[in-house]
Amino acid sequence: MKSAKGLGFLLGFSLETLEEVANTTSHYYFPFEKVSYKRNGKIKVRLIEPSKGLLNKIQNRIKNKILTQLIEKNELSKYLYGGIKGKCNIENARVHQGKKYHFCTDIKNFFPSISNGAVYEMFMDHGFSSYNARLLTKLTTMNNHLPQGTPTSTHISNLVFIKVDKDLVEIITNKGIVYTRFVDDLTFSGEIDFKSLTFGLLEIIKFHHFLFSHTKTFYSDRPVEVTGIIVKQNGLDVNDKFKSKDLSKSSPLARKAHFDYQRRVNS
Repeated sequence: MKSAKGLGFLLGFSLETLEEVANTTSHYYFPFEKVSYKRNGKIKVRLIEPSKGLLNKIQNRIKNKILTQLIEKNELSKYLYGGIKGKCNIENARVHQGKKYHFCTDIKNFFPSISNGAVYEMFMDHGFSSYNARLLTKLTTMNNHLPQGTPTSTHISNLVFIKVDKDLVEIITNKGIVYTRFVDDLTFSGEIDFKSLTFGLLEIIKFHHFLFSHTKTFYSDRPVEVTGIIVKQNGLDVNDKFKSKDLSKSSPLARKAHFDYQRRVNS
């Protein structure tokens, strides 16, 4: 995408509109803090920065007209399960079913750790002109980072992190190890003990200037929880939190969704 006019035509907005919105993006975000409670009783606070109005419409166009195609054309997209049409956390976990050894890790502060510079570089790597790459970066980042909660952020994070995926895959190729990534959750599994490789895998993540969560990084030869699903040798199961959920006050639709989800896990 070298032509500025071509970009405007593709997105269905004039360049004047795109530039105006790109230069006033702070008017189109409504940040809020999302509080969740961990199993150990600790409180986790995440900053969610969804977009609204015209910027949200533009971002949806960028996602549907540009980012989706970039992901579909990339051969490494077969390892991605988060934010990918037709894939979900259950399918991500199913890939690792029946494997004896598992290594899991999680990227810390994933979206905020992706800078506007990394986003710009990603667009340039895909053949966009410097003008178009700059404009798209301004339309999809906020305060010099990738915001969490916008239509484009998951797709962009996948495309930025694909460089890391490539290096990780090179280490495990021809070693009988399976790899998947669900946004910021990385899972490796195999029939043979590959613990000796885990240090190198983590070093690659650090080399690319990402941090991994020490509390969510582990190696195991027992059933593990992968993206909310318990992976066993002979099948999958939902976690205890899901099983203990009180549905007595839920609507019939919510109860049906709950049981449908459990049936999908067990299918």
